[in-house]
Amino acid sequence: MPFDMKAVRIGAVFRDKCAAGTSAGTVHSVFRRVVNIDVQGDLIALALTESGGSSRFLTVAKMCPFKAGEPCVFTPEQASIGNAVIDLREVPLWRSPLPPDTRAALSLGTGTSGETARRFKAALDRRAGNGVYPNCLITPETADRWVGFGPGLTPSGDDALVGFLSIYNHLGGDRLFAEALLSAVSQRLHATTALSARLLRSALCCDYHEAVAIVVAIVCGVTDGDLETALARLFGIGASSGADIAHGMLLALNTIIEQSKARAPFDIPIKR
Repeated sequence: MPFDMKAVRIGAVFRDKCAAGTSAGTVHSVFRRVVNIDVQGDLIALALTESGGSSRFLTVAKMCPFKAGEPCVFTPEQASIGNAVIDLREVPLWRSPLPPDTRAALSLGTGTSGETARRFKAALDRRAGNGVYPNCLITPETADRWVGFGPGLTPSGDDALVGFLSIYNHLGGDRLFAEALLSAVSQRLHATTALSARLLRSALCCDYHEAVAIVVAIVCGVTDGDLETALARLFGIGASSGADIAHGMLLALNTIIEQSKARAPFDIPIKR
């Protein structure tokens, strides 16, 4: 008997997959709060509201049991996932708190922006975890050592790269460094898991999980949210993914600070 589930929000990528007409997929992997779905080689997800939003999420208030390999069918009106049927009509669209073209020059000087940057760095320093990472900084030359580093569906090296890109993409830095890093990461996506490669592709296009986007939006001055609260939410992602993302953010922040000593920050949208 079908299990009716109520949709709370739908991400633009998930919506577009359904709007394209009838498409089929299978359940890729199942976690307590997120069910990943493979649709013709691309991954979208069903997620509980407490997991936050994403352009690739369909968030629901309650989750029924799922198993990997179960069939899925999507139409503009509904999503059928295993035995669950979800009405997609009139479901609100999830919107990221961080517009993809946001650019803000990092400042450690006086004023509001300088104080925010200092608090951000101090908060990341305090929360530094005990993760295991490659024994090198993140640069275009070392990207191949980070992609796919670590166990699991989202290796720690990949999560750190997502965090690094989220800060470097939006808080300035060196333009040539940024373009070279994006190119190096994109060329190594085959070296990691399908799920992690999808997260990295999204980050390369300035598309992040809500918890990541909120942190960056606060630091960029797009929103006035509380930084400590946002970081606590970020650290709640997965078993260690949030901490790994934050580690990458700290590496990016330190890289921008060092680069800013030698050159002015850029404010040019990154090519996609």
